[in-house]
Amino acid sequence: MSTDPSVSMAEFLTQAQHCLANMPVLITGSGASAPYGIPTMPALATHISETVTLTSPRGPEFLELLENKGLEPALDVDILDTSDVAQIVTITREHIEEADLKAYFIQSNIEPDNGLSRCFRLLLNTTHTSVDVVTTNYDRIAEYCAEFAGYVATNTFNPGYVRRHRPDAESAVFLNGQRVSEVRVWKVHGSVDWYRDHLGRSFGSPFYPTHDSVEPLIVIPGLKKYQEPFKQPFSTIFTGANEALREARAFLTIGYGFNDFHIQAGFVDRAREERVPIVILAKELTDAAKRFIESLGDTPFCAIESCDGGSVIYSAKFPTGARIPGKELWSLDGFLDAAFDGGV
Repeated sequence: MSTDPSVSMAEFLTQAQHCLANMPVLITGSGASAPYGIPTMPALATHISETVTLTSPRGPEFLELLENKGLEPALDVDILDTSDVAQIVTITREHIEEADLKAYFIQSNIEPDNGLSRCFRLLLNTTHTSVDVVTTNYDRIAEYCAEFAGYVATNTFNPGYVRRHRPDAESAVFLNGQRVSEVRVWKVHGSVDWYRDHLGRSFGSPFYPTHDSVEPLIVIPGLKKYQEPFKQPFSTIFTGANEALREARAFLTIGYGFNDFHIQAGFVDRAREERVPIVILAKELTDAAKRFIESLGDTPFCAIESCDGGSVIYSAKFPTGARIPGKELWSLDGFLDAAFDGGV
C-alpha cells in the first residue's frame, strides 16, 4: 500500500475529475441515504427482528439467518409464508418512511450546500439539463435533495396528490416555455410512497392508505425481487434505468454494495469492456465491490473507502490501495470538496 499522500492524491484527482467531467450517472445504495438518518440494511434487519411476529413454520430459521447473515441473504432463502413476507414489507416501509420524514422536516442535511443537493447543483451548473440517479433505495432523499437544490425531481409518476404512473410520459419538464433542469430518479425497488390497488393499478400518494386492498409498492429481497421487473411500474423504470446506464459516459456509485444483478447488468460490463470511467464511494467496500474492482483491469476507475480517519483509494495504478490520511474522500462531501477544489 502506497504511503506517499501526494502521489495518491494526484491519482484520486485524475480519476475523480475525469469521471465528473463526463457527467456520470449516479448509482446509489443505502450508504448514500445513511448520512440523512435513513437506516442501513443491518439496522433495518435489527428492527425487523425486534418487531416482526412470524407464523411460518420456518420462522425461527429465518430469524437465525437474519441475525447471522443479514436481511438480503435471509429473504433470498424464501422460507416464509406470503403473510409473513407482507408483514416484513409493511414494517420496512413504515420504518424507512419514519426516518425519511424526519430527514425532510429537519432539512439541515438537505440544504443545497450539502451532500446530494450539492452534487446535483455542481453537475447541473453546466450546459446539461438533466442528471440520472439509479437507486435501490425506498426513501425519497434523492427527490428531496433535487428539489431543495432548485431542480425538478421526476420518477415516472405524476406530481400532485393523485400520482398515477405514466409509462409513456415525456421526461422533459418545461416552465414558461423553457426546459427545467431535472433529476431523473429511477427507483428500481420502489418507494415508500408508491402503492398498488386491488385492480393492480400503481399510484403514488403523500398519505399512507390503510385500506386492506392496497399494498406498498416496494420490492424486498427474495424471489419476488426477480418477478416484479416484468410488472408495471417496474418494467418502465428498469427500461429507463438501463437506458441511462447504457448511454452513460461515466458512473459514480455512492454507498452501493454491488449486490443487485438487475442494476449491475446495465453498467458492470460497460465499465469492464468499454472502459467507461467509474468512481466508487463507500464507507466500507463490500466483498462484491472488491471483486468487481479486481475485474476492472485498465478501466479508468477509483474506489475509495474509509481508513483510520482518512481514506484508502484503489485504482489501476494502486490495485492494492493507497492511503490518504486526514481526508474523508469516501464521503460524498469529502469527495466533492477535493474534486472541485483540487484537493486543497
